[in-house]
Amino acid sequence: MKRILVLNGSCRYQGSTQFFLESLFNNLDSKEYKVQYLFCRDFNKMRLNPNTLYDISYTQRNGDSKIYELEEMILKSDCFVVASPVYMHNISSDLKLILEKLSTWSHTLRLDGKPCLVLSTCNSNGNTTVTGYLCKVLTSMGGKVIANCNALEYQLRDKKWVTSVRKQIQKRINDKSLFYHSSSSAIEEVFIILKKVIELREKSGDESEEVMYWKTNNLINFETFQEYLTWKGN
Repeated sequence: MKRILVLNGSCRYQGSTQFFLESLFNNLDSKEYKVQYLFCRDFNKMRLNPNTLYDISYTQRNGDSKIYELEEMILKSDCFVVASPVYMHNISSDLKLILEKLSTWSHTLRLDGKPCLVLSTCNSNGNTTVTGYLCKVLTSMGGKVIANCNALEYQLRDKKWVTSVRKQIQKRINDKSLFYHSSSSAIEEVFIILKKVIELREKSGDESEEVMYWKTNNLINFETFQEYLTWKGN
């Protein structure tokens, strides 16, 4: 059974964003997919702690155990969905804080080519800023974005529109050629830049968690990210 983890950045449990998400995923075949909905606000009980921001090995866990719980659920999922309402042409502050707590993933490609979807809702404009930003962040974390979509308020009241989008999204999810860990041209661009930086840091004697992650996991020994994923067995 494939596990789809849906992370909602809205501050409302029954808002437009959650309505959009449930409209897209609630009728997936329960024998084939398990969908879990989470809200960023439930994982932000503590503010950002700079002392553990780059703690890849979890050896310096602070009192914010919720973020580690979320990390583990994301890594165990087969598909990661990130959604946010548009607030002042940007993502919600709850989602932004989560991404900052996971920021070390953007230096280690921790999502390992996991299929990702980006969704947003808004009343008028600003959605391209939100979806563009989230696609960029997930790609920098090693996520393979297979679809992104925005829903305006009036569109959510249009059953035909919602049905059409649901069919398109579920077609992407059911596409076996997409629904597995693999690289993309966007991820490869990130990999090339990161590898050069990590190699320079290693030569300078840097033994930080990030450099050690690249070395311990053999990521630094491959010319492309896809070669690494193939070697790893994804």
